[in-house]
Amino acid sequence: METILVIDDEPFMRRLCDDMLSLRGFKVLTAESAKEGLAKLEQGGIDVVLLDIMMPELSGIEFLPIVKKTDPFVYVIIMTAYASLESAIEALKKGAYDYLRKPFRPHELYHSVDRAIGRRRVELENRKLLQDLQRKVQELSTLNRVGQSIHSLLEIDRLLERIVLSIAAVMEVEIVSLMLIEKETNEMTIRAATGLPEEITKTTRQKVGTGIAGWVAQHREPLLVDDIEQDLRFARRENLPRYRTKSLLSVPLITKAGVIGVLNVNSKVSGEPFTEHDLELLTTFASQASSAIENAELYAEIQGFNRKLEEEVRIATAELAKSNTELELKVKELRTLYEASRVMTSTLDPQELATKMLEEVGKLIPNDRAEIWVFDEAAGELKVLATSKEAAALIPQGGVRLDDRSSTAWISRNREALLIREIKPGLEVSTQRWLIGDKPVRSYIGVPLLKGDRLVGTLELASRTLQAFHEGHLDTLKALASHLAMAVENARLYSEIERTFIDTLSALANSLEAKDDYTMNHSERVTQVALLIGKQMGLSPDRLRAIEIGGRLHDVGKIGVADEVLKSANKLTPEEKRIMDLHPSIGARILEPIQFLKGKGVKEVVVQHQERYDGTGYPQGLKGEEIDLGARILAVADAYDAMMSRRRYRRKIFTHEDIVGEFKRNAGTQFDPKVVEAFLQIEKDSILDIYPLSASSFGGLLWVECERCGAQFRVDGQKIPVEGTEVKCARCQHPITVKPQTTVSSPSTSRET
Repeated sequence: METILVIDDEPFMRRLCDDMLSLRGFKVLTAESAKEGLAKLEQGGIDVVLLDIMMPELSGIEFLPIVKKTDPFVYVIIMTAYASLESAIEALKKGAYDYLRKPFRPHELYHSVDRAIGRRRVELENRKLLQDLQRKVQELSTLNRVGQSIHSLLEIDRLLERIVLSIAAVMEVEIVSLMLIEKETNEMTIRAATGLPEEITKTTRQKVGTGIAGWVAQHREPLLVDDIEQDLRFARRENLPRYRTKSLLSVPLITKAGVIGVLNVNSKVSGEPFTEHDLELLTTFASQASSAIENAELYAEIQGFNRKLEEEVRIATAELAKSNTELELKVKELRTLYEASRVMTSTLDPQELATKMLEEVGKLIPNDRAEIWVFDEAAGELKVLATSKEAAALIPQGGVRLDDRSSTAWISRNREALLIREIKPGLEVSTQRWLIGDKPVRSYIGVPLLKGDRLVGTLELASRTLQAFHEGHLDTLKALASHLAMAVENARLYSEIERTFIDTLSALANSLEAKDDYTMNHSERVTQVALLIGKQMGLSPDRLRAIEIGGRLHDVGKIGVADEVLKSANKLTPEEKRIMDLHPSIGARILEPIQFLKGKGVKEVVVQHQERYDGTGYPQGLKGEEIDLGARILAVADAYDAMMSRRRYRRKIFTHEDIVGEFKRNAGTQFDPKVVEAFLQIEKDSILDIYPLSASSFGGLLWVECERCGAQFRVDGQKIPVEGTEVKCARCQHPITVKPQTTVSSPSTSRET
């Protein structure tokens, strides 16, 4: 219930306002003087103040700055007689929200108060959203920083210690313990802890399924215990005195292989109980910790493999002087395997890892074509990860399903290696796609990449030469495959963490667009158009990645702009435009603390996307090549989407050809001519595919609004016959009858996007 404070020296007016507003369900406080009103205002909880402009002690104009200083967010409505209208206008200039001229009618009072309350609610909601966003970004930044810290450690004991200390610092708790499950006994032991006596950490052993931690490990569910003393699962009651608070958190550590342990957190430094938000934060941390522990274990296995190879290389080298050609080849094989194992630990980028591995394999086993495929469990098919240069243009479109006849599917389905010394008709598997240039291959070798029983992918080689591969090559690939599978899986896990982080930021940015049908999915469309331009210009994958992330987040700064400015149907006032022009700078400040994005060019794309090529843009007034190339590309994509989309402030519609004309006219002033030229070279259909039901260059564009869900989209006017036709809503599939109309002329681009 909102609270209204009425300050008026006339008893009748105070009673009148009290009666009318109380009937509307408001809580009403009254004061007969500025002094009494200030005392009630200082107690807090006031939403709207009705202030008489003429009072004996202090006029409303003089009292208004005091009200705003006491509570900057309260809305003030001035009450004035006809004779003091000029004073009321002066009060509005000094910060009053509205004014009422006495005598006023009830509906006038209700209208003014309802507007003030509604605006205050929106303002409070936006402030809360901004605070939530800043808190979430800070948490994500902290988690990312801590995640990078723990992922940099590959020695298991140091890693576990770093995990518990990081949790204690981030969550401000006194006690953290990390328990791992011993596979042989199915018991959990404390492998790292802070805040617990040494005898507890050394002697604690707990069966999976017993106690709170055992319950969490068995059920694979995070748990918030409000009162340890009342929870029957807490078996070790003799340990109760060491906890300052009765609240406890326990979450499972889960990898692809299953539950490997449990994280337990007790005793907030503040003494407060844990909340669901704390549980969510610890669960996110546990996900990162699980990945880091799995990486460390994988690294330990690879290091063991490295040591074994080093020893074999040392022995083989000592005997090299008396060895024959076969031994020399073996040494070469071992050295190449050793280099391959070093490659596995040198990068966490899956594609870079796979490409380097194919280079090393080529040194060891000569071939004419090489491929590494990875299995997408969700899609149920294999997708190419890396190929040799000769194979790059020969990969089939789409993926390879497990049930087809290809060699890739066969070794994946059967989990067996395959050696074909001579490819000829009548084979069980199909080698039809294995071409090198216009010539078929003559021999083939392939092995599955397995982690335990789980399929990770395949490693396959082909040659134009008959019997190019033999059993020795097969043994070599098998030895390499098990460790390559671990390395690829390790790199994939890291990529998933990166993708999750970017998707979270994108979801935060999209939440702002989702509040308005006119801008819904704007960032996604802008990103897709910008990527088409970037690819047309031949940009590197890193530059395209910066454009993709920057495109999704380019308008995140609008979270700091009031809704009435964003949704204004009129031309912006100078003050509103000044506020709107701040959104690139606000977006840059939001992204500033995120370590993951530093040095990748994302911040430059966000802060500079409203700069103009001639130097008249904002916020920095950069000119020409001073503007980041990604930002120049995004400016063209942003303008295209704005003109292709309907806006409150613009009823006219652009066709694709209209927009092309605008770009040509503004190349060299608003837009980079090179970027415009790249845009013009893109096939029109490739761009229009991003806009469902958008019109072609022929005929007029008709806006259609769904009467069921309110979605708005446009259709090609020339495809609508005289008697009309029926289309389906792009959002809810509701049928809509569309009648023919004429083409709408080219609109103006005076409004910022």
